[in-house]
Amino acid sequence: MERREGRLRGTNPRAAQTRLAAHRDRRCRRSGRRRSRDSARARVFGSLRDAVRGERNAAPALLSLPAPHTRLLVQSREGAWVVQSDGSKRLLRGYHNAAWSPHGLYLAAVHGNELRALEPNGAVHWSIGRAGAIRKPRWSFDGYRVAYFAGPTLRVIYGDGTHDRALTRDARPGVSAWQPASHALAYLNRAGNIVIRNVDLPVHFAVIRTRLTLRQLQWTRDGRLLVATGSHGLGVFAQRGPSNGGSTPASERSRRRHCRQTASTSRSSRREPARAPCK
Repeated sequence: MERREGRLRGTNPRAAQTRLAAHRDRRCRRSGRRRSRDSARARVFGSLRDAVRGERNAAPALLSLPAPHTRLLVQSREGAWVVQSDGSKRLLRGYHNAAWSPHGLYLAAVHGNELRALEPNGAVHWSIGRAGAIRKPRWSFDGYRVAYFAGPTLRVIYGDGTHDRALTRDARPGVSAWQPASHALAYLNRAGNIVIRNVDLPVHFAVIRTRLTLRQLQWTRDGRLLVATGSHGLGVFAQRGPSNGGSTPASERSRRRHCRQTASTSRSSRREPARAPCK
C-alpha cells in the first residue's frame, strides 16, 4: 500500500509538468549548443574553402609581372611596395614619393623629413634631412644628380649624397623633369612659366612663358621636345635647333596655331635659346 501511494504521489500532475519543462529546457540548450557548433564549423569550412578555391567574383591575384627580370614600384598609404617579376613583394614602410634610379638599382624616397637613397631591399646608402617638407625626388639620366623640393626651394644633390645645394627658390614645388642625356632640369617658377636650367651651370637657363596651368612636365626620349600637360590643354616645346618635323598628331596648321596661343619664349645673352616648335 505504501508503494502504491508512493507511485501515486510520484505522478502528481504539477511535479510531472515541472520535470517535463526541465527536460525541454535541457533539450533546447543541447540543441542550441549543437547549432552553435555547426555554425562555427560552417564558418571555418567557408574560410578554408575561400582560401583554397578563392572567393567568388574576386580579381585574380598577381602571380608574376608581364615582363621577366623587372620590378614594379607601387605607392600606398603604408609606404612603397617593390614588386619583383615573380610576384613577390616587399613593403618599404613609411617611404613615399619614391623614384627609381635610371638602372633600377636604387630608390630615392622620402622618409619623414629625410631624403634617402636605398636599395629595393630597404638598405639605406645615404640620407639627408631638411627642415621643410621634402617631395618629388627625381634622378638625372645617368644617376649622378637628384633633384628634389624642400619647402619652397628646388635643390640638387649628387647621386652619392654629397654636394647638396639650392638651385633656386623661385620654383613651384612638385613639377620637374630632367632632360635625357644632359643635366638640364625643367621646372615651373612661381609665375607658372617653364624654366630649363643646366644644374651644373645654373646661370644658363631659358624661360618659356605659357598660359597653361601646368601639372606635369615630360621630355620625349630623344630630349628634343618638352611636353607640358595642363588642366585643360597640352603644350609642346623645343629648344632652338634643327626642324623637328611633324612631332604631334595634329596638323601643322593647328599645331602652329596652338603653339602661338599657348607659349612664348624669353631669351637673353645669358640664357640658352629655347622656343616653342612653331616657325
